[in-house]
Amino acid sequence: MFNIDQVITERVLRGHAASAEAHVEWNTRLESFQQDAEGVTVMLRSGDGEDAAQETVRANYLWGCDGGRSTVRKLLGLPLKGETAATWLTADAIVHTNLERDTIHSLSSPSGALMMFPFPDPNKWRLLDTSGEGELEQPEQIARQFSAKLSQALEREIVVDPPTWTAKFTIQQRAVPAMHVGRCFVSGDAAHVHSPASGRGLNTGIQDAYNLAWKLAMVVHGQADAVLLETYDAERVRIGQALLTSTGAVTNSAMADTARNTQNSDQVFIRQLIWNASGLNIAYTDSPLTVPDDEPGKGPRPGQRLTQISAADAQSPGWIVLRALLRTSAWHLLVFAGSGLSTTQDQVSAATAPDWLEKVTISPRRLNGEAHGVWDSDGRVQDTLAATAGDWILVRPDGYLSARGSGDTSLRDALGQLTSLNM
Repeated sequence: MFNIDQVITERVLRGHAASAEAHVEWNTRLESFQQDAEGVTVMLRSGDGEDAAQETVRANYLWGCDGGRSTVRKLLGLPLKGETAATWLTADAIVHTNLERDTIHSLSSPSGALMMFPFPDPNKWRLLDTSGEGELEQPEQIARQFSAKLSQALEREIVVDPPTWTAKFTIQQRAVPAMHVGRCFVSGDAAHVHSPASGRGLNTGIQDAYNLAWKLAMVVHGQADAVLLETYDAERVRIGQALLTSTGAVTNSAMADTARNTQNSDQVFIRQLIWNASGLNIAYTDSPLTVPDDEPGKGPRPGQRLTQISAADAQSPGWIVLRALLRTSAWHLLVFAGSGLSTTQDQVSAATAPDWLEKVTISPRRLNGEAHGVWDSDGRVQDTLAATAGDWILVRPDGYLSARGSGDTSLRDALGQLTSLNM
């Protein structure tokens, strides 16, 4: 378990936005919008009081990443369907304890269940109290409250410093039935709100955003028809629905059996919680962008993530180069060359590939003159991907396999299925 403060994540995202010359307009709110067949007209207001200024913006698309109270979602008439659960209190604070810091701790007190999530900062924890007790304006009182409850649960004195951040919220387990209407889209909390117990809110929102971003980019750049954007709903709506189910189970488990101290009592549950929080098990096997695999075998399969590798494999010479190449926001066609023939004879031909596809040749010998070549000197790339000479793997911009096979014929068939979406 490695927990990163959201403040740090936001700082990183702002840095990347700045490097891409994207300007963030703070203190600006969306008031209304209207869409038509050609685009979206948006009314914005910046500033407060007499200094407030109104602005009209015309855009091709509108994307609402505006949180659980999303104005975009409400104006689109998208309902958040689900239920309301309990009110919880969370706080980030220094805790003076010798508890292990490489796992989640689930504890019980007479007033309700407690959870502790470690930060990388020394002695810093995110604390969660399912009773919801405490006033946010009184950090010293919240510190005393957590100190008393943790001391009681652990049966020894625990001191909690005044928290640096607190929040109280009523858990909503709700999601929209669709994530776009016409030229308008929603992502993150604007599309699904849920208990924070599973630790997947921010990660899921970012994955929503990346899923739509590369598709919008292809459409805006004329590489695909707008029909490609329909796959956003096809892939991400069910992820939001599944998120409610998994977070609901975690919430119920966290609140159940408060009379029993559950510290480290269910390591299977804790490991599953961490695995689900990572989002590494998400797959798009039923997506229109996934070409089914008629002969399932070893290695990642269509619809799954490509980089299902160990830390040791990730540091092999071939994988270091391949991982760097895959960071570009493009489709990649990985073709596998043999050891004895020339590259042009021994790899899948990509002559008929569209211009949005970047070809990467992977070979057990050193490549000369290849713009995107991977010298797989120890064979780890080939072994972990379960590929042999003549095989190819088609990888989406978000790192998921779209198709895999061997030879030109199967490649043309796979590309034909994708281009039926006017890509």
